[in-house]
Amino acid sequence: MDRMEYSPGDSTNGVKLNLGPIIENRIIEYQYDGTEKHARDYDLDEITADLACRIDWRTILGPDDTIEPLYNLRNLEINNRHDDDRKTAAQKEREHNEKIADAFPPEAGPWASVAKSLHESLESANNLLDVLRVIKDGNGLVMATVAAQPEDPPGLVNQSKAFTWNANRKALTEAKKVFDNYLENHKENSEIELFFKELKEIRKSYLVRKMGDHLIGDLGYRVYGSKWIPSETFDIYRVEENRRSGGLRFNNRRIPTMMEVDVPKHLAVRTSICVTVVFDNEGNDLLQKNVIEIRKPTANGSATALEVNDEIVPQKGDKKHDDLELEELESYGEKPNLSRMAYWKNALRWARDTLVYRDLFNQLTRECASLIGRSCSIRDDIIIISLFDDVMLKIEKSDSPFVDGELSVECDTYLMSMLKFCFYEEVNKSPYRSSYFVSLPNSTATDISELQGPYSMTLEDIIARDQPPKMLVERMISVTSHYCLVRCALDILTKQQTTHTDPTTTWKWQRCTITNSTLQVSLSCRGYEYIPKNSFHLRITEENIELIAKDGHVIDCRRDVKMVMENLLYQSALFWISATNLVANRAGFHLLQSHMNEFDINYKPAPTILLLNTCSTRMIFIQFFINGSPPMISTREILDFDPLGNQTEAEMDRRQFTELKYDRIPGSTFLKKIDNVFAVLRH
Repeated sequence: MDRMEYSPGDSTNGVKLNLGPIIENRIIEYQYDGTEKHARDYDLDEITADLACRIDWRTILGPDDTIEPLYNLRNLEINNRHDDDRKTAAQKEREHNEKIADAFPPEAGPWASVAKSLHESLESANNLLDVLRVIKDGNGLVMATVAAQPEDPPGLVNQSKAFTWNANRKALTEAKKVFDNYLENHKENSEIELFFKELKEIRKSYLVRKMGDHLIGDLGYRVYGSKWIPSETFDIYRVEENRRSGGLRFNNRRIPTMMEVDVPKHLAVRTSICVTVVFDNEGNDLLQKNVIEIRKPTANGSATALEVNDEIVPQKGDKKHDDLELEELESYGEKPNLSRMAYWKNALRWARDTLVYRDLFNQLTRECASLIGRSCSIRDDIIIISLFDDVMLKIEKSDSPFVDGELSVECDTYLMSMLKFCFYEEVNKSPYRSSYFVSLPNSTATDISELQGPYSMTLEDIIARDQPPKMLVERMISVTSHYCLVRCALDILTKQQTTHTDPTTTWKWQRCTITNSTLQVSLSCRGYEYIPKNSFHLRITEENIELIAKDGHVIDCRRDVKMVMENLLYQSALFWISATNLVANRAGFHLLQSHMNEFDINYKPAPTILLLNTCSTRMIFIQFFINGSPPMISTREILDFDPLGNQTEAEMDRRQFTELKYDRIPGSTFLKKIDNVFAVLRH
């Protein structure tokens, strides 16, 4: 059913209702995979044609009428069209000009636009005079006699304008009274709304409880629920003045507030922790405390209260306190707590940081006392831990006044973030391991120990596998040691890239964790893409740097920078050996010998390669060094065998190897130099 109609009888008053279904796209076909293919949406022409087909013309024309008048009207239009065709071109042009004559404005000369502007200006001046006249008289409504034919039309026009202005002014006055009442009520409730808005915001980060007429909050982070530690709670006060003076600032702007917080006295101090890596051979006093200064944020130029959001211009009776004066007032107890003189967001954040940093430093101090195998010193809130060689970890705690400003703490950002991460992870970790079911696989083994369940392992094996968790200071030692070795490895690779540009050294991270990382290093040469790259790995652990060769051989470089650099150059020498062999084969030379374990006069690895040309008249000997010096290229001539020894001294000298000067060989890279040498000594 496409449509349902309901027509009430004549006795009831109502309207006809036509209820139709929602227009949906029809389904044309169902494909084999179950997809439905819908018809496209109808456009405006199709919808109009469909509606026109639904018109019941017989009902409109009547049962006895015909549609002949429509045909007669069409024939009349056809006849008129034929008459228009018989008209001459002059007649058509004259009729067209008569039709468009009214569309063009009459010509008023070149000053028509100026006259129009003057006319509009005079009208605006007349309107302004009317307004001034109404304001001066004070009587916007003037009684006038209503007549059928007024004797003074201009006066009547002026009276109607005055009446309109007076009516508008009266309407604006009534609207102003309504808005004034709203503003007065809103002003009375704004302070209460501000307090509850700030209270809602403070409950997003802290637990708040109402005790009688008092509001208290919790700064603690170890105890949750209804059990609070009294020394870690703060009080919330509501103040009457929402725009106070006297140093209440947030981000160097004085802001309105209805709330004050009073944190405990022992937390009304800004505590900070500085984590750095120091070296013992620099000659500095490692136990000397750093000076922490409070940097006041600068104002935004000469901005006024209207130019800065929510900023209030200092008043005449404002009293400013110096930082030292505030600290003295706090220590002697002559004034309220400094936390009530600071903005509540800053006060709670500083107090929470102080509580966390104090617990963190106390835990580090206790663990350092039980540390085994490490040299550790603790004095004046400074912890010095020896990592390896002359590298030490320094952790320092400092206290600053409870005033607004940025602390000038200079520390390693990564180590500080890792210290907080390890501490928070230990705090959030559950003290007991949750129990869960483990499904055992079906086993057909004959070993009885696999079928004994939890009794298949001895107590010693269980203790060996159940490693106790590391202390916080041990985790920081591991993280810091790995961090120092990673920086050392990156410095070595950067130096290798800048100092030894041939071959090209590239590297990328393959795995990066807080205690174990791996770098993939590749060696290549520009312009010789057919030579494969030599790739190896650098593995950095907590204690050493290891080089893993392409064949899987592991070279332990410990923490020796010189050893790491020499092994990198040794890998470059191996790359040159394979690259030289490929270039020699393309140039027609044959490989006679390649010795990877050769040594130089200083007993350092120095791989060598010996080549022979196609005619067997020249030999080329190349030796690579790992001390950074260029390769040594030597050549000699092969003469016929003389058993009688009749060769001259000059001919005998030609049998010896002659070293070629590396800098005088043409070519920008080693392979280009070798290519030129092969081209000269080929025959």
